[in-house]
Amino acid sequence: MLEVSGLDVSHGDVQVIWDLSFSVGEGEIVALLGANGAGKSTTLKTISGLIHPSDGTIVFNGAAIEHLPPYEIVGLGIAQVPEGRRLWPGMTVLETLLLGAYQSETRERTAGLDRAFSLFPVLAERRRQLAGTLSGGEQQMLAIARALMARPRLLMLDEPSLGLAPKVVDRIFEVVLDVSRAGVTILLVEQNAHLALQVARRAYIVETGRLAVSGASADLLANVDVRRAYLGL
Repeated sequence: MLEVSGLDVSHGDVQVIWDLSFSVGEGEIVALLGANGAGKSTTLKTISGLIHPSDGTIVFNGAAIEHLPPYEIVGLGIAQVPEGRRLWPGMTVLETLLLGAYQSETRERTAGLDRAFSLFPVLAERRRQLAGTLSGGEQQMLAIARALMARPRLLMLDEPSLGLAPKVVDRIFEVVLDVSRAGVTILLVEQNAHLALQVARRAYIVETGRLAVSGASADLLANVDVRRAYLGL
């Protein structure tokens, strides 16, 4: 579904991604792991069209997207849940969800709201509440639901467990698995590498903007060198 090849990305004069290549197959959960500053979030922003690469290609369902604007990429079926959730605090839960469906028809918006409230019943209870008054866990649920309102084929999650209590993290990852079972492909960036490898089929580990290790999650979890160097185990 997604093929990233030879990607080079810079912030101004500083190059942060070097010749990065990886793929995500339809129906997979694939993790992109690495330390802070490794370039994981930059990679997702580049796929979303928020940053344009200086070299390399990004192909989604057979179409090159590396130079498309973000709204066209969303229209093709890619949605991102950004690190830190990035909600507008003065918008209600309902307004935030409808914002995620701005390209959809009215009937699709209604169906999307039904799905969002089914996944996260607490959002239905708080639909008139301002996003900025929600708890951290509720805000993360809202950010995920907002992305799902776009009916993506590929959902990209950037640090969904960041700053959340363990019980809330468990619920978030239950939803990730539910979304995957519903047929949505997932590219997951997660600081908690051990948790990510438990839900992902495969993983790529990035070190200072370059691909360091890749493989099946089970193999990476069993590799002593990988566990010591990247998983803190």
